[in-house]
Amino acid sequence: MEELEDVPWSRLVADQAPDNSTRSLVIAAAIVAAVVVGIGGARLLFGGSDPAPLPPMAVDATSTTTSSTTTTQPLGVVVSEADLMALVPSPDDLAEVRLRAEWFVADYFTVDAELSDPDSVRGAMKTEPMRLPHEVDQPAASYVDFARSGTVTQIDAATHAVEVVLRRVVRTGTDVIRMPAERVVVVVGLDMDGTVVLDVPGLTPIPAGLVRGDDGTGRLVADYVDPAGMTWPMAWRITG
Repeated sequence: MEELEDVPWSRLVADQAPDNSTRSLVIAAAIVAAVVVGIGGARLLFGGSDPAPLPPMAVDATSTTTSSTTTTQPLGVVVSEADLMALVPSPDDLAEVRLRAEWFVADYFTVDAELSDPDSVRGAMKTEPMRLPHEVDQPAASYVDFARSGTVTQIDAATHAVEVVLRRVVRTGTDVIRMPAERVVVVVGLDMDGTVVLDVPGLTPIPAGLVRGDDGTGRLVADYVDPAGMTWPMAWRITG
């Protein structure tokens, strides 16, 4: 009977030589796995270089058209800043309007063969007046003591009605009469050359009992005879 030597299992395992091909495959698999894990981690931490594009946003064509129409459609009448400013006279313009009215009243109511200046009165007016008090056969001479402008009423952007209070001294022969204060309205316009008087003055309020004439444009004309017997051609613009 053959006898077998009793050899421990550990010695048999230790004495076996390792397979080189198997070891190479294991190492290669480990390296590949490490590379894959590294790339995946980098994408998770830093994101990819070419992110997926976002889906296009849907546009509601109906709501866009409605919004554009509402925004661009003008509401009411559009008034420019220049138009608004044209309706508001500057302080300098109003000062010129007042001065023109005061000077005109002083010249108009000064009737004296030596001191009055009818040419200055005509030169201040836009149109030739039908008649001036200087052209009337007057029974006395008139001198303006003072003339001061008061209320200014804007008729339109270039026309103003100026109220002027004046005080006159009238000489009849050897008598000198100080007349009571009178109030007249002078219509003054603005043009490219400055100010211009648009009509002869008119007493305010309109004296009662005057024989009035209407030229068809709402303009009333009449001759006013003062307490000293002097005749003054006057005009009023009637509105309403």
